[in-house]
Amino acid sequence: MVLALFFALSVTLAPPFGEAEARAVEAGLDLVVELTVEVEAGAGVVLARGVGIAGELGPVALSDLGDGRWGGLLTLEGNENIQVAFEAIRPDADDAISELHTLEELGVDPAVLGEATPPADTVATPSSRSGWWLALAAGAGLVALVLVAVWSLRGGRSDAPDEAEAAE
Repeated sequence: MVLALFFALSVTLAPPFGEAEARAVEAGLDLVVELTVEVEAGAGVVLARGVGIAGELGPVALSDLGDGRWGGLLTLEGNENIQVAFEAIRPDADDAISELHTLEELGVDPAVLGEATPPADTVATPSSRSGWWLALAAGAGLVALVLVAVWSLRGGRSDAPDEAEAAE
């Protein structure tokens, strides 16, 4: 049971990466998350790159913990369930970037997180909740167009006499 829980709280990434984990260290106004990742030998620098709703966050350099493990702290303003990718910069080979995973997928307790960050390909699409606003705006525009057309067909004048005619 404990072993199953351990595997549920980590993600195995594609080579040159291995197991990746995250856990909340401090949750308050800022969320501090401890990230660890296994990287095959040869990495000179390993970075954690976060992507939130507002875009890409600044990279966080991870420290070599030995035995191929790298770790560091990521501090977030708020409790957004951002997506994280790891980048291994290797002097003797091409750099490698892992796939994105949410903090929750990496093992952070969902109770301390907000909503998951939508995948990058759906960020620009309007949500289904905003559809009725679009319909309302289109309807208001149509009503305004009809009112302008009626006003112009009537000659742009009102039925009430203006002040010059009333004075005569």
